Amino acid sequence: MKQKKYDLIIFDWDGTIIDSEAHIIRSMRLAIEEMNLPVPDDEQIRHIIGLSLPCAIQTLFPKINEEQVNQISNAYRKHFFSHTSDGSELFDGVADVIRDLHAE
Repeated sequence: MKQKKYDLIIFDWDGTIIDSEAHIIRSMRLAIEEMNLPVPDDEQIRHIIGLSLPCAIQTLFPKINEEQVNQISNAYRKHFFSHTSDGSELFDGVADVIRDLHAE
């Protein structure tokens, strides 16, 4: 019998296991619309993915104040977590890799 090399493998979920880009863009667009600000195009929003939420918002809107950043952040979280089943798919091949690792 082959000895296991690892007892536990941990993966980063967002952007590694699932493709959440569309979900992030949609949630950000909804939050910005809710605040009646001009909505950046998808490419501009895609560019800020990976930044902390306040930094991402300040990058999109460098002239807004801290209270507005907080309002957009709260609206973003509301939309992101209320639509958790929308727009996030496993990357191709991920399910097979996880099944293969489990079988090992």
